Amino acid sequence: GGASGPGSRRRKPTLRGESRRTCPGFMTPCLATNRAEYSILAAVLDFTPTGLRVFRHHCVGIDFSPSSIRHARERAAARNLSSQYLHEDIRNAEYGTGHHLVMQLFGEFNVFRHEEIVDMLARACHALVRGGTLRLEPHTFHAVRAMEQGTAVWCSADYGLFSLKPHLSLKESFWDENACAAMQRYYIIDAATGEVSRYGQTINAYDDDCYRQLLVDAGFEDVIISPSMGEDEGTEDLIIITATRPS
Repeated sequence: GGASGPGSRRRKPTLRGESRRTCPGFMTPCLATNRAEYSILAAVLDFTPTGLRVFRHHCVGIDFSPSSIRHARERAAARNLSSQYLHEDIRNAEYGTGHHLVMQLFGEFNVFRHEEIVDMLARACHALVRGGTLRLEPHTFHAVRAMEQGTAVWCSADYGLFSLKPHLSLKESFWDENACAAMQRYYIIDAATGEVSRYGQTINAYDDDCYRQLLVDAGFEDVIISPSMGEDEGTEDLIIITATRPS
């Protein structure tokens, strides 16, 4: 899964509609341990009922972070909303059928293996009604390419994404020209014991033509690529892709 930046905030987009519809929140696995670090995901999950349900939509969110799912369920219950939040991995979860919208936001599209993306897009297309919409917010090719910093980055923290205890962290980034992907490695050193834990992720880079081809191959049409919906720092590295299941 992908890691979200601590304390990040986003402008919530608006979707409008008149009829009651069922919309699966096409969410993504995310490394998260506390509210600060899953704030992006919680904002997206919170957007689902407050942004869509207000227009009489019924929404379903899927994520493998128990903290984010619990937070979203509590928010929905406090507002007496019928939105559902499922603690599952979208690579294996059932998406159901008859949905009018499937979406995945904030760049997590790029952390999945190519074969996983192909499978998820095909299943997302099947989950939609004919004429239904897919909405994605992946990274631009140049944003992924720029993740290769060329130098190691050290930092210390009392707690964070990878540990609830005081620790040092070392982040190394590389660019794999053959795979067309950014590789990131994290070494987490426990401040008390010196124990080292290792983590890694691969962020795949696609240009606009590759995004279009992925969606067409999955069965979509009318692919439109636009600037990101967000206004805060980091959203300039993202784009919005909408596509339709043929009627």
